[in-house]
Amino acid sequence: MPTPPLQPNLENCSIEDLETAMACTPRMQDHHRFQAIKMLAIGVEHAAVARMFCRSRRTLTRWITLFNEGGIDGLLERPKPGRAKKIDAERSKKYRDLVEHPEKADQAHWTGKKFHGYLRDELHEDLGYSTVVRWLHDEGFRLKVPQP
Repeated sequence: MPTPPLQPNLENCSIEDLETAMACTPRMQDHHRFQAIKMLAIGVEHAAVARMFCRSRRTLTRWITLFNEGGIDGLLERPKPGRAKKIDAERSKKYRDLVEHPEKADQAHWTGKKFHGYLRDELHEDLGYSTVVRWLHDEGFRLKVPQP
């Protein structure tokens, strides 16, 4: 006789807590995990939940284990290991101010190339063009050239 599938332990939190967490999380991956646990908790079959989220039953079992061991916090995505960002928070704040106020650098507007050149030539920053463009996009800046 096969072993019954692992079930979420609702002693960790209530269905209402899961719904609140779903509504508050900014990441879609975390939202899907909360939703899957909620569906399993209310009795939806493992296979159906796995199909709905295009995940394997093994992944669902891993999510249930994370939930049972750590509650809602166990389901949240953890930071991935990797290289530290080249532009730290202090420099990011300084650069953001420059991008938002190009007149401080005697510019009318910035493009990625102009901003990279300014950082390299005027501020003597050792940053690659790709790093600067990635930072601009991560900060939500897009090319907006003023029209006459």
